[in-house]
Amino acid sequence: MHYAGTTVAGVKVSYAGDVITIAATGDVDVKVYNAGGACVKTSSENTVDMGGQPSGVYIVKVNGHTTKIVK
Repeated sequence: MHYAGTTVAGVKVSYAGDVITIAATGDVDVKVYNAGGACVKTSSENTVDMGGQPSGVYIVKVNGHTTKIVK
């Protein structure tokens, strides 16, 4: 598990202003899970809007790499 802002295997996840930004080469497969394990967002884009989600800890999986963010 890595925290947002670290780069792992060419994938960097950043979080600011309710938007998750993914920097990766090629296609991305993004899944965002809440602390209870429920998938709350999926995307194939390089940004994910978290504006409608409550504050808390989220797990972001990008192309099989896992990162934790705190909203």
